[in-house]
Amino acid sequence: MSFDAYNECDVLNRAVENYRARTGHYPERVLADQIYRNRSNLGYCRQHGIRMLGSVLGRPKKAEKIDKREAYQDNDDRIAVERVICFRRT
Repeated sequence: MSFDAYNECDVLNRAVENYRARTGHYPERVLADQIYRNRSNLGYCRQHGIRMLGSVLGRPKKAEKIDKREAYQDNDDRIAVERVICFRRT
C-alpha cells in the first residue's frame, strides 16, 4: 500500500497488449475515460490502428469534421461498460 500519487493512464498499453495476446489482434476501438487520452496513449493507439473515444488534444480545428453518430455510439457503449462495472462493485 502506498500513499503516493498514482495515475492509472499507464495501464492502457498493457491492457491492449493483453487483449492482443488473448484474441490475436488489436481492438478496433478503445472505450476509455478522459484520463487515458494523453499523448503517449494516443500515439500508441494511432500506431496500431486503434480508434480512441473522445476529442483531440489541444485547440479544436475550425474545419474538423466529427462523425457525431460514431461518437454518440462510442460514448453510449462506454457508459454501458461503466454501468456493469459499478453494479458489480455493490
